[in-house]
Amino acid sequence: TSSSELPAWAKPWVNTLPPHLMGVIIGSLQLPAVFMVADTLGSSQAYMTLTSQPLGLSGYLQQKLVHWNGYRMGLDNWWQATYLLSAISGAYLSSSLTNTRGLAQGVPVIQAFVGGFLSIFGSRFASGCTSGHGLSGMALMVTKSVIAVPAMFAGGIFTGVVFQTLNAQGY
Repeated sequence: TSSSELPAWAKPWVNTLPPHLMGVIIGSLQLPAVFMVADTLGSSQAYMTLTSQPLGLSGYLQQKLVHWNGYRMGLDNWWQATYLLSAISGAYLSSSLTNTRGLAQGVPVIQAFVGGFLSIFGSRFASGCTSGHGLSGMALMVTKSVIAVPAMFAGGIFTGVVFQTLNAQGY
């Protein structure tokens, strides 16, 4: 990424790390994941694991929501939750150590909530999230991923064009 694509406050190697390097680091986690937990990288399953925990309070709900209840326990479920929570914690720690937390322009809370919900819904509907399809599925040449990744890029490009068209100054 050239410095012209970065926000004005970003100084590569001073308060931000190059996206290319981070991509290599995340991609290199693929082999340990496969060998240690017999699973590939992805995080959409983590949402199922985390949101299924209240089902433990009700035997009735556990019986009615059998599929969802299946995500409550087991290393194969919890390792992705750990991966997701570690990514969130790492981003928070990194922004704190580099004094960049709060510098990026955000969106209103309701837009963030709706966007997050749609992202999670889409990742479950598509049988995986962007990291699952992009890193794991493409590495394994899974047909769903070969279709999903270009569709994600097309959706992102389309959304960017729409936002830039509607609000060119603020985009």
